Amino acid sequence: MAITFAVLLLGVVVAVALEGTNAPSMSNLAWSGYNAGLDPRPWWTYIIEYIIILFPAFNVLTASPLVGLVIADNICKYIKEPSKCTIALLRIAVWIAPFIIALFSHDLGIISSIAGIPIFF
Repeated sequence: MAITFAVLLLGVVVAVALEGTNAPSMSNLAWSGYNAGLDPRPWWTYIIEYIIILFPAFNVLTASPLVGLVIADNICKYIKEPSKCTIALLRIAVWIAPFIIALFSHDLGIISSIAGIPIFF
């Protein structure tokens, strides 16, 4: 309960603080061009920048197999005695929609949002 309240409070505070600004869809995208206040830009700032920017993509990539497996298994529970082929097709179908949408969108915020939708089902 405490974690839920803390995350909810953080979300409300950040939403109010960023109201009217031109903030990116995901806060980690604001790290694009990070230079640590140094000019010329040191080589190690590129490493920090890419770790922070790509973290949500790696997080979705590593969590998606677990979520997809659980969703497909839950759908299989509604089918009376599913075959192995049906189970395999359901597992593939859970992956196809987010994958196709990710191919046509380059906005990491949209991709992360769409990839997170099956969790609610």
